[in-house]
Amino acid sequence: MVCVVAEIGINHQGSLNLAHTLINHAAQAGADAVKFQLYRPFLLSPPGPWRDMLKTLALPTGLYPDLKAYAEALDLEFLCTPFDVMSLEFLVDMGVKRLKISSGGLRDMALLEAARSSGLDLILSTGMATVSDIREAMRALNWPKVFMLQCTSCYPTRPSDVHLRVMDTYRREFDALPGLSDHTTGIAVPIAATALGAKMIEKHLTLDRDAEGPDHQASIEPAQFKAMVEGIREAEQALGSDEKAPLDCEAPVMKIRNEREKWRSL
Repeated sequence: MVCVVAEIGINHQGSLNLAHTLINHAAQAGADAVKFQLYRPFLLSPPGPWRDMLKTLALPTGLYPDLKAYAEALDLEFLCTPFDVMSLEFLVDMGVKRLKISSGGLRDMALLEAARSSGLDLILSTGMATVSDIREAMRALNWPKVFMLQCTSCYPTRPSDVHLRVMDTYRREFDALPGLSDHTTGIAVPIAATALGAKMIEKHLTLDRDAEGPDHQASIEPAQFKAMVEGIREAEQALGSDEKAPLDCEAPVMKIRNEREKWRSL
């Protein structure tokens, strides 16, 4: 079954109430997990407008156990992307089941080594990466179970820039569980990824695509997210078996065909 992750990220605008609301919508839409981001602005960006914006969008670290408990009460897995070693260690101590390394952290060897030392299952995004970058990251991680998400770091992303076939490369070259971190504005691409064998789909969730913030335009709203999950589940069912044989549901039409063939042979 495809794991559908509602990426809340920083779309909570620094509000715990809004974060809870987004978790509620993720659960109602049928997501399997919600994902947040944990960062320390002074470590993530030099002084300037970008750091100032990150400060306004950050939730206090002490609120993350609340988010985890709130999500789990709704049968959602709590995921979070740490952007520094201290944040990663905090999440491990908090009891998360697995860690997500962002595309921006793919070449952060200290972060990768801390992720490996955690002993947790790992999710790796690959935006902006070369195959060489990924190979180096996998050597640093040296971990058998990695979800490797094809990702294009454009917000939003054009469908022509997604390149879903890269998932085959990840399966073949790295023996990874392939998936998609999607930044397109629709739902066709995640459904197509499911049909191509994705094991995880991550999609940004927002209440308002026109809200201020860096990720809202690359997100989808709750009704669209629900439609996406329904499409993913339908695509999973449609994959079915690789064995070709008549099905029980075909029996009435088969009967008509057989009778017609018998009549023609008279």
